[in-house]
Amino acid sequence: IDSLTTNRGGVSSVAFSPDGNILASANEFGFISFRDLRIGLELQPILTTASIEKIAFMEDGRTLVSRGIRKEFVSFDEFTLWDVTSKLKIRDIDFRVGLTRTFEVSPKGKNLVVGDYVLFLMDLSDDNPKPRYI
Repeated sequence: IDSLTTNRGGVSSVAFSPDGNILASANEFGFISFRDLRIGLELQPILTTASIEKIAFMEDGRTLVSRGIRKEFVSFDEFTLWDVTSKLKIRDIDFRVGLTRTFEVSPKGKNLVVGDYVLFLMDLSDDNPKPRYI
């Protein structure tokens, strides 16, 4: 069993890229770290302004979705799409419905489902997706 270490605090979420070559991990301090498992090398991280609760790769393997809580908006989640190669923010998804427990990206990356006590569906192909209660 291999052990992967990080010097950026604890881990709140992990995700494998669809091809299994990249392992991403995130923490409450806003770091999203990447490791190339083929060569065991840690790649450039992303530093966010949110306490990251969960991450997930989209099917293309080039995009990562993060859910975090920004310190100045403690009662709302922040969903962000990241370019895994450049480590740049693609866009934020406005979700001012409250705090959630989990999310999942649909297999083709078209939809984001967000859940707590109820479920909301958002169409990611829309430039300004609106949460729809399902």
